[in-house]
Amino acid sequence: MASNIVPDTIDDTYPVAGEDNDSQGFRDNFNIIKTNFTYAKSEIENLQNDTAKTNADNVFFENTLERFTASRSSTKFSAAEMPTGGPNEINFENGHFHEITLSADVNPIRIINFPTNSNYAELFILLKGNGGGAWTATFQPRYSNNTIDSTMHVIDGSEFSGGKSIDASLVDSESKLIKCFTYDNGVNVFFEFLGKFIVAA
Repeated sequence: MASNIVPDTIDDTYPVAGEDNDSQGFRDNFNIIKTNFTYAKSEIENLQNDTAKTNADNVFFENTLERFTASRSSTKFSAAEMPTGGPNEINFENGHFHEITLSADVNPIRIINFPTNSNYAELFILLKGNGGGAWTATFQPRYSNNTIDSTMHVIDGSEFSGGKSIDASLVDSESKLIKCFTYDNGVNVFFEFLGKFIVAA
């Protein structure tokens, strides 16, 4: 976008030394300078508000980024032990990889704030147990603002056994990995059990 600042309209030959210069010339130049300062203020504020920062988090509001290279493209989020005493939520906006340790049965764990641009979106959930019992995690995916129910899909015959719950009775060295994805803003959410992980011998 082109700048509105036009410095060339300032008469830099005015005032003329040794002459009785008309004050209108001063007023014209000051008016041009003031107008350019006004444009400069507006354009600087737009840069402050609408450009990416290296010293702060950035929200791009579903705008498309093209032709870029990312050295780290995902964010890990480690939740406190669930249940939390409040809503047990996995927030897509917190990151694409969520590590969760269960300290009791949790029903439900809700997934919130999927993107609303109808693009494909996915996150991974690493379930761990605290070694204190045979815990079960029950999922209840929700659409973006956590007010509209969504439909959960699981692979037939998988660890979910056709339902919304998965056993997480794991010792400290074990974990279960789940992939969760949607293509329609979280209206339909697909859960894929990727496997149980143990420490290699």
